[in-house]
Amino acid sequence: VEGRSAPHHVSAQYKRLGNALGRAPELVVEADDAADAIVGLARQQGTSLILMGSRRVGGLRALSSVSEQVAHRADCSVLVVRPEERGS
Repeated sequence: VEGRSAPHHVSAQYKRLGNALGRAPELVVEADDAADAIVGLARQQGTSLILMGSRRVGGLRALSSVSEQVAHRADCSVLVVRPEERGS
């Protein structure tokens, strides 16, 4: 999911992930609720692990975060990675 506040962010992450893997990752674009699309694709492909980033949303907003919804609804393990500390 790419927001308006960070255009082309997904493209940069895609390139970095490809470099780390040594091959191009599969990029899937869905016009659906983000959590529904992620969980549905994981089920369809028989995924054993979903790796997601977190925006460090806290409080009541965290209850509706995509990573929270996926973690509760997915049939497989979900690993949520927090962003790096700025200035570290």
